[in-house]
Amino acid sequence: MKASIVITCYNLGAYLGESLASALQSTHPDFEVMVVDDGSTEQRTREEVSRLEQRYAGDPRVRFVRQPNKGVSAARNTGIEQATGECILSLDADNKIRPHYLARAVQILSEQASVGVVYGWAERFGARGGIWEFPPLDPHKMLLENGVEACSVFRKQVWREVGGYDEERFRQGYEDWDFWLGVIEKGWQFVLIPEVLFDYRVRPHSMVSACNEPDVRQKLVNQLIEKHKPLYAACWPELLISRELTMLEYERLVAGYHQRYVEALAEFQHFAQDWNTRCQLLESEVQQHRSELQSLRHLVALQRYFARSALGRLLARGARRSAP
Repeated sequence: MKASIVITCYNLGAYLGESLASALQSTHPDFEVMVVDDGSTEQRTREEVSRLEQRYAGDPRVRFVRQPNKGVSAARNTGIEQATGECILSLDADNKIRPHYLARAVQILSEQASVGVVYGWAERFGARGGIWEFPPLDPHKMLLENGVEACSVFRKQVWREVGGYDEERFRQGYEDWDFWLGVIEKGWQFVLIPEVLFDYRVRPHSMVSACNEPDVRQKLVNQLIEKHKPLYAACWPELLISRELTMLEYERLVAGYHQRYVEALAEFQHFAQDWNTRCQLLESEVQQHRSELQSLRHLVALQRYFARSALGRLLARGARRSAP
């Protein structure tokens, strides 16, 4: 089964070379890589795309596509439309995949006709590290929170049935969440491979951080509910229960945080009091040493005075004896 890795890039030329290199290290025997430049305006990115295009000009596995800037949904749709593979792996230009990811996913899709999407865990790098473990798909939880990363492998047939990525309503983000909800509506199954299969770069000011701003998130979630209203309506009682359970869990966590804060504050106050007592003792000792030093200085001054007086008397006596 042939696969296509679709790399979308907008002003991410600094990372594109790494992303493409990781794709070309895939162990799957039959794949291609589509690099879609979504109208990058950054000079460095445009130069990097041209450089990579020249470098891989003789590699039949790599193709480059350029289009005016239309957003990540449109860029993915362009790459998938022109891809010749039966399976698609969507990869952002700042991320990387592990060599065996594609082969493992395609094997599952080849053996299980009811499976439409295969995904795995990620390892964060960049501004933050750590393993990012996604849970097995729970359709009810997917209505409340996206549990499948965009860097997944799916059938091109699934993309056709869903109608592709929504280029209008989710240009600001959550286009992958919307896509997965469409896949669920079509009755396809998801399979999680519980191991790290790709590397996710954490960047400040990324699209993900922008779409999680409260106002933007609320707008996008409202659009998700409106677009997938039958799916949400069918699960509404379960969603209400999940919301209440989630609120209780948050309240429990907040209560735990508050208790630890109170304990830490009490410990700090005890430490501060102890430190204040020690400082007072040190200050008293310093004051005592200052008094002792002042006394020593006074004694030294007296000694000098008496020494000068004694020397003066001796000189005076000597002068009188030597007088005619």
